[in-house]
Amino acid sequence: MKRYVIAMLILTGPVSAENADKMSTGDGKTDAIMVEIQKQVREIDRCAGMQTTVIRIMDRELTLRANAAFQRPNLMRLDTVQDRELVSQRLSDGGLMWTYDRAEKIASKVNLGRVYRMTNLEADADQADPLRPFRGLEWTTIRYVGDEIFDERPHRVFEAKPKVNLLHAQLNIPLVKAQLTIDAENGLLRRTRLFDASDNEIIAQTFHNLTVNPDLKDAKFEFIVPSGAHIIDATDEAIKALKGVE
Repeated sequence: MKRYVIAMLILTGPVSAENADKMSTGDGKTDAIMVEIQKQVREIDRCAGMQTTVIRIMDRELTLRANAAFQRPNLMRLDTVQDRELVSQRLSDGGLMWTYDRAEKIASKVNLGRVYRMTNLEADADQADPLRPFRGLEWTTIRYVGDEIFDERPHRVFEAKPKVNLLHAQLNIPLVKAQLTIDAENGLLRRTRLFDASDNEIIAQTFHNLTVNPDLKDAKFEFIVPSGAHIIDATDEAIKALKGVE
């Protein structure tokens, strides 16, 4: 069961783009570049592409690939594939987050609003969102550290301290630094890297071939419980896990 929970988590008071413009990190240069990025990405309502997640724990490495779609204000869908076969899904309609394991036939739901009210943390913040590049970070720790060429395009690079999330709780590894790679031309988050206290990269989420404003229907983000699936309400478990890390 723990393997299932970790696999699902690898793949899910939010700060809006409008409020982000008014908040300060305490560093003028960082603030100015972040405002520029927020204005760029605000012009994008939705995006879709492929996501690769790599997790490194000691001498083991796990790579997962998913078809990913995101839509404002906070809709998300990830279909994890292996050998071209769908193995799991993770969807959020802004109210509920669903995860479904096809092999186990388990559908787990988390009430996002209840988790936030009880913990002041987002239950799905472990999932990087290209449309919300700075979510899940301790705001005053964000710093612009330079530029780099990624996928033959100019990108901005930031570092920050990540907030606690469910993946941290499940892995039981303190993640103390996040590094973000953000497209300088459209403001989309392209890669998030998370490091432990010894500066070892533990998790990397990378987005490939992102399409801007594709034709996505709202129904794409609605979860229909498959016939025969066992439904679990994991809200209380999520609250307990987040409070346990605090």
